[in-house]
Amino acid sequence: MKGQSKALELVIVLFVLVVVAWVVITLFQSLIQEQTQKLQNIQGKEELKGKALESYNYCSQLCNAYLSSSSEKDLIEFCSARVSFDINGDGVLSYAEKSVYPKLSLGGVGVCEDSIPCFAIYECKYGENVITAKTCKEAVCHYFSEVLPVEEDVKQLKLNEVLSPGKCYKATQIFHWYNLNFNSTLSCNE
Repeated sequence: MKGQSKALELVIVLFVLVVVAWVVITLFQSLIQEQTQKLQNIQGKEELKGKALESYNYCSQLCNAYLSSSSEKDLIEFCSARVSFDINGDGVLSYAEKSVYPKLSLGGVGVCEDSIPCFAIYECKYGENVITAKTCKEAVCHYFSEVLPVEEDVKQLKLNEVLSPGKCYKATQIFHWYNLNFNSTLSCNE
């Protein structure tokens, strides 16, 4: 009897040890998964910050190229430049009026995140003036009228290409940069 009770005690102790080990391993796995998820979130945020900084630097370089050359071609290059990233940090490339990156302020003006124009995120100043959508429109119209004379419909196509509002654009988005500047219509004749 004594041998059987010792064996029973040993089995119970082993069973308890197995249960405790299972609980500890399960707890350890859940903690590891939780920490892994946190690291992935941090990595994603850092990648977005890197993309935002890369976009800012890209637009800055294009602006500086124009400022140093004063060339209409460089101005059109700046105007037609687009970047694509999640500027409002919601995880979706859609319409945004706010930026989570202080360096890239939108000032309440909306953009489509799949096609953010450089002039919307980088203030390119020349003298007392700043390059805006209207400045870009005038430059494109002038360039394709006088420098490279083309037919009116070709000029309109180029203007629409350079000043494309993005895929998410709707005429009802009152604060979209395109609507604020062009009231849903874009033409060199206006």
